[in-house]
Amino acid sequence: YKTSNTSFFYSRNPIKTSRYESGDKPSKSPELLVENIDYALPKPTTNTLFNSHFIYQVTLANLCIVGMIFLANTIWAFLAMSQFYSLMISITSLCLSFGAFFYEAITPEDLKMPNFTLRSTVSIR
Repeated sequence: YKTSNTSFFYSRNPIKTSRYESGDKPSKSPELLVENIDYALPKPTTNTLFNSHFIYQVTLANLCIVGMIFLANTIWAFLAMSQFYSLMISITSLCLSFGAFFYEAITPEDLKMPNFTLRSTVSIR
């Protein structure tokens, strides 16, 4: 590689231009390739509504809450024989699910579990 060709080639890509400003050859090491891909990827936003980890957590929590609703309704139907208690339990569990949803949507990313899906796909490639 000539430095003029590499500088012309990497001037098209503004992400890789700053790495080879000293005129070095671009190395073919896989770590550098992963670093370049990682810099080229967009940063994860603080809005967790567009996060796949958040959607997975909410669906898992909602499935558990629905299962607990069914279990509690059958228990109250056998024990209390009253629809008022089952209605109260379903309303409370619904409020709990909405509270968990809004807690997940409002809490910023650094206070929750980190999302490793982006880094794992980059490191596999």
